[in-house]
Amino acid sequence: MVRIHVDVDDTLADTTTMILHYLKIKHNIILDRTKLVYPNYLDVLFKSYSTRIVRDFENSEFHKEIAPLQNSIEMIRKLAEKHELIIISGRRLDLKEKTIDWLSKFFPKCFKDVHLVNHFPNEGEERGLPKDELCKKLNCDFSIDDDVNVALKIASYGIKVLLMNQPWNASYEIKESNITRVNNWEEIYKAIENNNK
Repeated sequence: MVRIHVDVDDTLADTTTMILHYLKIKHNIILDRTKLVYPNYLDVLFKSYSTRIVRDFENSEFHKEIAPLQNSIEMIRKLAEKHELIIISGRRLDLKEKTIDWLSKFFPKCFKDVHLVNHFPNEGEERGLPKDELCKKLNCDFSIDDDVNVALKIASYGIKVLLMNQPWNASYEIKESNITRVNNWEEIYKAIENNNK
């Protein structure tokens, strides 16, 4: 058995697809997902308005309609039968109840615990421990994330990281031996199971 950190947005949940849908419907802004090459693409596109847009999205009905990534439900259930899964997400702290509700809907009883760290806090908002420090503190063996900067920090602790390929991390050349790029949840499952043979 291994302990696995799982990120939520754009790793487990297809969040950016819903954000793009929200921007199109609510703001008449049409963006091509394949061209979102920066990790902070909303900052690049909307500068000082990015956090407000994200907060508006998080408080909207669109946020409740985020779908799981393809095959994540099946693969998470299989992993949860053998391993200990822990959510560590950059979402703001007051989204914990909504996040637990979403996880319970699609992944009932699959995760031992849920930690939100508010990776991009607004002024006055509380911030949790950084993901890398929390992964170390919780003795994670694996981390599954889409943020290359987070992945590099987590890997520096000797934790194996499966980096979910996304347009915003595609241009980074990964030289860290503890980081493996993956394209989908089948590859994630195989990488963890092959490691345990």
